[in-house]
Amino acid sequence: MEWYLRIRTPNLVFSPLFWPIVYFFVLVSCNQVSAWTGLVINTPDGDMLTVRKSGGGQVKIRLYGIDCPEKGQPYANDARRFAAGMVLRKAVTVKELTRDRGGHTVALVFKGSRCLNEEIVKAGYAWIDRRRCQQRQPCSRWLRLEADARKKKKGLWKGNSPEPPWEWRNSRK
Repeated sequence: MEWYLRIRTPNLVFSPLFWPIVYFFVLVSCNQVSAWTGLVINTPDGDMLTVRKSGGGQVKIRLYGIDCPEKGQPYANDARRFAAGMVLRKAVTVKELTRDRGGHTVALVFKGSRCLNEEIVKAGYAWIDRRRCQQRQPCSRWLRLEADARKKKKGLWKGNSPEPPWEWRNSRK
């Protein structure tokens, strides 16, 4: 009589394949990166761009993981000129990662195979924003590039103890 109550259902949670499959789908969904192409129409500073999307519309982009000197700080114009020289009025690929508090798209920006974020660090015009640069790759590589730029006194590292932009912004509040 009670046989109909004892229907055996497989317990998927204990299946040896269940958790690897779940992990795979979570990993894939978390690493979805929206990528698109456009033309850089403005470089207001070293770590911000305005890009006209190929399909229409303009997007303000903050470069992921880096922080360049602010307007009014030494080397701010140099950082802006470096970024402009690399991408202004040129086609780029934007790989969106997130949005910042101001609603700007935070992204990796590529001119061909070269990553603008990385090139700015390599040239010595940016700090790695350790609070926000959370991806193991590329952040660990960028930290090495920043240290190399410091050692070689490139860009803003020519100056004596340059003030990081987050400290400079806090001192202006």
